[in-house]
Amino acid sequence: MSAPSTTLTARARLMHIARNVRSVAYGALLPFDSLFRRLNRLSLYPPIHLRRHVGCLGGGFNGPGYEFVVYLRLLAGLRDGQAIWDLACGCGLLELALADLGWEGRVVGTDIHRPCIQWAQRRLGKSLKQHTFEHMDVFNAAYWPAGKLTTAQWLEQFDARDFDVVVAKSLFTHVLPDELDVYFRGIAPRLKPGGRAVLTFFLLDEEQARASAEGHARMQFHPYEADARCSVRTALAPTAAVAYPRAYVLERLREAGFNTDRCTIHPGVWSGRPDGLSFQEIVVIER
Repeated sequence: MSAPSTTLTARARLMHIARNVRSVAYGALLPFDSLFRRLNRLSLYPPIHLRRHVGCLGGGFNGPGYEFVVYLRLLAGLRDGQAIWDLACGCGLLELALADLGWEGRVVGTDIHRPCIQWAQRRLGKSLKQHTFEHMDVFNAAYWPAGKLTTAQWLEQFDARDFDVVVAKSLFTHVLPDELDVYFRGIAPRLKPGGRAVLTFFLLDEEQARASAEGHARMQFHPYEADARCSVRTALAPTAAVAYPRAYVLERLREAGFNTDRCTIHPGVWSGRPDGLSFQEIVVIER
C-alpha cells in the first residue's frame, strides 16, 4: 500500500472517531437544550442534535431562517399567497421564521435527512397548516446512507408543481457535478413561468481567486481529481464543501431551462470579498 493511501485511511479513521465523539457530545447537551427551549417557550424549535445539521448553531437560535426570509422578500419578491419549495429544508427553520414574521402562503419542504423531516412533520405540520414536509429517500454516503433512491428517481415521483419560488440553501455546496444537473433539471419545470430560484453556492471566479491569493478567503478549495468540473475543500470528504466556476454554473442553469439573462449573483463573504451579502454566493434566477 502506498504512503498516500495509508495517510488517507488514517485520516478517514480519525474523521470517523471525531464524528462519533461529536455525536456523544451533542447527546450530553440534549437535557440542557431541552430545558432551555422549555423555559424560553421554544417548543416548536428542534433539539440541538437536529439543529446542527442545518448549520444554525453559530448564527443565533434561528439566524439563518430569518436571514433567508429577508432574501426571499427582497431578492425574489416573495409575496403573501405564493408557493415555495424549500429544497433541503432541514428541520424547518425557514418555515418557522416565515410563520413568525407573518408570511402567509404554501410551503413544501423536502430533505434527505429523515430525522429532521420526521421532526418537522410531527411538530410543525400540526401548527403550520399550509406547510408540508416530505422525506427525500435519496442515497447520500455522507448525509443519508440508508437512502433507497437516486436524486433522479425521487424527482420523478415528486408531484408538486407551480411554485413561485424555489429556495435551496447550502445544498449545492455539497453536490457533485452529475447530481447538480439532475437537481437543476428538476427545479426548472416546477417553477411557474417567471418564477424565481434562490440558490446558494461557493463560486469560483477571478475576483474570488484574487482575494484568495491575497489571503482574505475564509475557505480554500482544490481541484477535485475525480471530476475536473468542480473543486473541493478536502478530497477525503468531497461533498463536505464543493465549489464551482461561476461560468459553469450559469451554463448548466441555462441548459436546464433557466433564463440566465434574468439572473443576479450576490457575492459571498467566504471568499474574502468585502461586498459579500451572505456567507455563500446567492444566485437569484428566473425560469
